[in-house]
Amino acid sequence: MIYVYAGYYMKGKAYYGRFFMILTLFMAAMLGLVLANNWLTVLVFWELTSITSFLLIGYEHEKKKARYAAWQGLLVTSFGGLALLAGLVLITIVTGEYTISELSNFSDTLQSSTLYLPILLCVALGAFTKSAQVPFHFWLPNAMAAPTPVSAFLHSATMVKAGIYFLARFSPIIGNTIEWQILLCATGGLTMLTGAIMAFKSDNLKKLLAYSTISALGIMVLSFGLGTEAAVYAGLAYIIAHALYKSTLFMLAGIIDKQAGTKKISELPRNLYKKMPAAFILVTLAALSFGGIAPFFGFVAKEMLMEMVLHAPFFSSILVIVMVLTGTFFVTLLLILAHSTFFKKKGKAGRNIIAGGTIFYLAPLVTALAGLYFGLFPDQLSELLSNAAATFANNIPEKHLALWHGWNMALALSILSIIAGLGLYWAKIAFNWKPKAGFLSLIYPSNIYQYLFNGVIKLGEWQTRKIQTGYLRYYAMFTLFTILLLAGFTFFYKAGIRINTSTIDVYLIDLILGIIALLALAYTLFSPSKIDSLLSLSIVGIAISIIFFTSGAPDLAITFFLIDTLTVTVFVLILHKLPKKIIPKTTIARYRDAFISLGIGLLITLILFSITYDPLTSRLKQFYAENSYNIAKGKNMVNVILVDFRVLDTFGEITVLAIGALGVFALVNYSKKNTIL
Repeated sequence: MIYVYAGYYMKGKAYYGRFFMILTLFMAAMLGLVLANNWLTVLVFWELTSITSFLLIGYEHEKKKARYAAWQGLLVTSFGGLALLAGLVLITIVTGEYTISELSNFSDTLQSSTLYLPILLCVALGAFTKSAQVPFHFWLPNAMAAPTPVSAFLHSATMVKAGIYFLARFSPIIGNTIEWQILLCATGGLTMLTGAIMAFKSDNLKKLLAYSTISALGIMVLSFGLGTEAAVYAGLAYIIAHALYKSTLFMLAGIIDKQAGTKKISELPRNLYKKMPAAFILVTLAALSFGGIAPFFGFVAKEMLMEMVLHAPFFSSILVIVMVLTGTFFVTLLLILAHSTFFKKKGKAGRNIIAGGTIFYLAPLVTALAGLYFGLFPDQLSELLSNAAATFANNIPEKHLALWHGWNMALALSILSIIAGLGLYWAKIAFNWKPKAGFLSLIYPSNIYQYLFNGVIKLGEWQTRKIQTGYLRYYAMFTLFTILLLAGFTFFYKAGIRINTSTIDVYLIDLILGIIALLALAYTLFSPSKIDSLLSLSIVGIAISIIFFTSGAPDLAITFFLIDTLTVTVFVLILHKLPKKIIPKTTIARYRDAFISLGIGLLITLILFSITYDPLTSRLKQFYAENSYNIAKGKNMVNVILVDFRVLDTFGEITVLAIGALGVFALVNYSKKNTIL
């Protein structure tokens, strides 16, 4: 239905084909996320939905608002994706299992593990960011910068429910604990009220729907957080009800915007119902389901939600109050959509209404009537919901949905929310009342996000100024110092110093060559002449090459000798381009460089000693020894490995060297007057 609607909505827009390509890619990613059974695959599709959402939100990339909203949505959901990855990795560390359907067998193991709380927090964080739960809710209203078909498809019916789906699917694995229930119920309850209040304050049709979507998502999180039989069925029913009425309302908001020229309720023309009767009828149908009015499926789901909180295992009274308050706001929003939008006595009468084809209303007509059909015949969905509920626990019985359950407390609370909603709407109209945030706006999550975003940008600018200096020596210094800290900490914390002196064999020739290399190094460091330093450095290379040769590695010796020769040649070529006067280093800089150099040298030496402390056992070594001659017909095992078994590695290294040689050639021949291509 969205594709049919989008075909007409996007007609004449730029990048028409690109839009549908990305939308189709998103649909494939969403289907993959739902159908995959390996969490690695799920995670790939999870991130793909974020990327496609980013591209669709920023579809009108010429607009700064669209680019900003796209970045915000991507950063928030990607942050959650990283947290989810951490949680899933921790689950695998505890269970060793990657298949989601098998993880329910490890629920006791996971819930008794010391890693359970980090797992719960990481998984919940991933779901909360994707499903726009407080305090991560702010990205969803900004995502309304996307074209309306995107809002109707991604940000009401599908992508934002990915987090809900994930919580539902992992409920049998890590759910039904007190930590799970407190976290999800508290977050869901707070999100319900926050979204409803923000929707009540909004004058923009799409943002009103976005904030009410946030509230609805909070209801679903609360449902699966409770985890009772009534809660599971209520959550599943509400997923369907919300998808039907909210996608309808989003599509109609797009039609109103396209034909009336504005999304703001205050700017719509007076008596819009006369000019857009079809839109009025369909908005009313969907809004009645939104407000939980019989005989729509929204009413059936609302009754189940009221039943859920009435029989909640804890804090039932508080949850009932939260649900009634949310229902009150939803009834008020129903009246804003169906009455304020179409029956304004004041407005811009001169605004022209652009005619739209009847086919434009086909998709919202189908979804609106579906909400009415399933409300009149809810038992049509009983088997579907019963099968879904069975995945939570084997002991959840089948349930038959019905429109009427008689006079009970759930119905009384539903009626109470309707009466309160009518009163709240009257107060809004009579007094033009809107809640104000005041000083609390300083701690809005959106403002906190902006502070963090600006801080990261400033940190990046500072880091660029300090590290990206354009001097190779500083790059080498920062890189080596980072290696020294991280590798050194890991080495001493995990391995420690291990030296087996019995295996150390010292030969006279190696000792002489080592002393020559050390003396040449010392002369290189302290010589005032560049030529002398270069020649003494080549002596170091020759000495090491001879050590390799005497140790039975002639090919390695030749390779090292050739590299050393090439290095000296390159230095000679660029020597005349270096500044004639070398600026002397400060004493602190000399001590700093000495510390980093000696630290790296000592660390590598200790690591090599520790590696050779135990005898090396490798099946790969045995494989090469057995097959170098039999398969590759070569007696030199090292050569066979390089040119046969690991030929792609060698080819890559040759390519890198060739690119480096071209770079050196370009630098040597560079001049300000003439550059080579």
